[in-house]
Amino acid sequence: MNQEKLSAENLTPEACDYIFLGKGNPANVAKAAKLREKVLRELRSEFTYWYPVNLRHSAKELIPNHLTFFAFHHAAIFPEKLWPTGFSVNGMILFEGKKMSKTKGNFVAWNTALKKYGADGYRLALALAADGMDDADWRARSAEDAKAKVEAIIPFVKKSLKASARREGNRLDSWLLSTVNRRIEGVTQAMDEVKTRRAAAGAFLDLWNDVRWYIHRCDRPRSQTLTTVFNAWVRLIAPFTPFVAEELNRELGGKGLVCQADWPSLKEFPVDEEAELSEAMLNRVLEDARNVLKVVKGPRKKLNVYVSSDSARHYFEELAKNKVKNNVGAIVKKYGDLRIPPDRVFRLQYELGEELLGRFLAHPRLSEHKTLVDASDFMSRELGIEVSVQKADSEQLHDPTNRAKNALPMKPALYIE
Repeated sequence: MNQEKLSAENLTPEACDYIFLGKGNPANVAKAAKLREKVLRELRSEFTYWYPVNLRHSAKELIPNHLTFFAFHHAAIFPEKLWPTGFSVNGMILFEGKKMSKTKGNFVAWNTALKKYGADGYRLALALAADGMDDADWRARSAEDAKAKVEAIIPFVKKSLKASARREGNRLDSWLLSTVNRRIEGVTQAMDEVKTRRAAAGAFLDLWNDVRWYIHRCDRPRSQTLTTVFNAWVRLIAPFTPFVAEELNRELGGKGLVCQADWPSLKEFPVDEEAELSEAMLNRVLEDARNVLKVVKGPRKKLNVYVSSDSARHYFEELAKNKVKNNVGAIVKKYGDLRIPPDRVFRLQYELGEELLGRFLAHPRLSEHKTLVDASDFMSRELGIEVSVQKADSEQLHDPTNRAKNALPMKPALYIE
């Protein structure tokens, strides 16, 4: 709209009715209000362009006054199609754990923070500070960490691509693509729910850790997989760190502005639950092995990993699927030779959680033994000790201390020689 001076006498009730409600003949209203008709129509056009408000955002202390009356006034004055479509509320902002106070000097000015941490570091630190009604706590250490991450992302991507090679995809590639699918889904849902912290953490931090693990696990990362993931990643981080996203997009050869690109599609990243389950199995064994190695002192030359027998797996599955819990005795009796108390099985199922347990039960043909055998060299390097993976019911079982009988699915028995 062209700049034009308006006075209070121009904004008559009839003019306001036309601007906000579309009532009256614009020529007659403009004449009575001593306005040019073109200006009056432009005012109406400006209003209809900006309304309805998609999201009215404010702080939680304004719920009982301003935000409530904002809703009341719109309901009283405007038709429903012009009502605000949503409200969002945030908590207060603390400074190093204390309430901000200008008189006490307990605050940070935005221009000071901008110069010190950069625009993207500043934005990321704020995005990660809190969600919803929680009070955000601005801490210099967290802001420094956000700045460091922003500055590290482009070198990380370039170094990763340089170390990669073109090759056929394997289960690790399937794992990464499947994991990115879940990250996109989680970030999208968090954005829809205005859970800024969850969305920023998923997009910037969690996915970064996923790529790191993939590179750490691979003998040679696959360039096609990394390129696909990085092209999606740059779009996921754009709402939180737009400037570095645009720079990274150029490094990746992207055309146009990444802020105008489509949001990553789940179709680009096929879900592979077996690949995800395999990595979950491996990580659980690594965690248990590290805990055992911390305790065991003295010389250590080999870690024996005993994977559960087929009978123990069937026992575990039948107890898990026995939802009514009224047939436990019959199942325990059926597998009595195993001498595994049902309480141990139920405790493990609880530890796994519904999601991981559900994946395990949904893929009965996935071999835990093969998964760990294939990863045995990696486990040896990771733990700094030779790793031998054996099945508890193997005819060639090496089990000098009779530990293998304790092995359960997703919970192998361990013995260090």
